[in-house]
Amino acid sequence: METRILNQREVHEIEPALADDVVYALFAPTAGIIDPFELVVHLMENAIDHGVKLFLNETITGISPIDGGYRVMTNGAKHAGKIIINATGVNADLISEMVAPNDFVIKPRKGSYFVFDHFNDNFLKHIIFPVPDQRGKGIVVTSSYSYNYLVGPNSNFIDERDDLGTDRDTLEYIKGQAVKLVPQLPFDKVIRTFSGLRATPNTGDFIIGPIANHPNFINVAGIESPGLASSPAIAEYVINEFISKRITLVNKESFNPRIRPLYRFNRMSEQEINRLIKLKPEFGHLVCRCEMVSEGHILDSLSRSCPPHSIKGVKKRTRAGFGRCQGGFCQPLVVALLAKQYGISENDVLYDSLETSILKEETKGGSHHE
Repeated sequence: METRILNQREVHEIEPALADDVVYALFAPTAGIIDPFELVVHLMENAIDHGVKLFLNETITGISPIDGGYRVMTNGAKHAGKIIINATGVNADLISEMVAPNDFVIKPRKGSYFVFDHFNDNFLKHIIFPVPDQRGKGIVVTSSYSYNYLVGPNSNFIDERDDLGTDRDTLEYIKGQAVKLVPQLPFDKVIRTFSGLRATPNTGDFIIGPIANHPNFINVAGIESPGLASSPAIAEYVINEFISKRITLVNKESFNPRIRPLYRFNRMSEQEINRLIKLKPEFGHLVCRCEMVSEGHILDSLSRSCPPHSIKGVKKRTRAGFGRCQGGFCQPLVVALLAKQYGISENDVLYDSLETSILKEETKGGSHHE
């Protein structure tokens, strides 16, 4: 990656919002921002287009060797495969332990974020990192792929592997660190906070390779930052170094690396949007005004080979509910569209995973949706 040192004058010429006492910066002009939700969903969609089967909402209860491979038992089914790739994040050590004793341990490390509303596309033009320390890259101030801003995360080890909560003291710490870099951050524009977990290994590095005496069980564990950026290289490494030496791989002549094109109003001109609405009127029916998401966008996501089945699934694919009202206005419409798509009651529409329905019963004599 190309990098160079900027002096104080150069730093403030390209980022005027930075604190006056920022005197030097390491500038990486080729660094970029992607949407992690779109990346993962599009990779899965492309895989499904080429024959991969996706199973959701299953908890692994056991793994046992069988001739030439493994059987994976879940709470809902049994699956068998010649090669198992364990890429289960903060639970990777627990899954690996089902096959053989581990030589590594995963410890969850939680980080919280502030999410800002859209307020000024030019407030910052680059990802702003402080000087890193032993805990990581530090509190980051950055624009997102969707032109709003994120601030965070901190880095605290925790015991619970599903703790995604936030707390006042942590958020105040993040805020205090962030304003040292960007003093005029408008925290009155914050629309939500959230936390994520890093799968931190006790080895100090990525864990990629088979378990001893189990060459067909391959761990891809402890993938901390920069795990997302590293993922294509990790996949290539696993294929070339392990999978290709155990089974014969044949190039698929009909392989198409692309998915069906997406419709993104914030990437289209006014003329292009008007032409689309004339052709497909459902794109003129706005569902989420905050993020300019139409009924057409949601119907398009529901018709794809890896469609959403929950409110959160629609949110991550289309951004409906990501705006300042956080679904206050659009969520009932999203619920209605999901219910219609899957032929279920609106009471049975899930927010996220199983048992997360948000409606209990109909009132006033029944549903108001036609």
